[in-house]
Amino acid sequence: MIVVIGGTGLLGTELKSLNESLVCLGSDFDIFEFSKLESKLIELKPSVIVNCAALKSNVVDEKPLESININIIGSCNLSKFCITNDIRLVYIS
Repeated sequence: MIVVIGGTGLLGTELKSLNESLVCLGSDFDIFEFSKLESKLIELKPSVIVNCAALKSNVVDEKPLESININIIGSCNLSKFCITNDIRLVYIS
C-alpha cells in the first residue's frame, strides 16, 4: 500500500487522480506528534510513504512555527518512522 501524506494538497490531489488506489491523508493527519503518526501508520501498514505535506512559501512568513512543525519536524518524524519500520519514504519538496 502507498500512503500519501499531504494527500489533499495540490500535489497529493494530482497523485490521487493518477492512481485511485493511493491512500491520501490530509491536513487532519498530524505529522508533528510522533505517537499519533506512528499509531495511524502502523494501522495502515504502508510499504511506501510519499511525503507531500508542506506549507507553501507564501504561508511560511505568516506562520513560521507551524511551518517548522510541518516542513521540518513532521518530515523528521516520518523519516524516523520509515527507518524504524523499514518503509520506503519518498520526499517531495
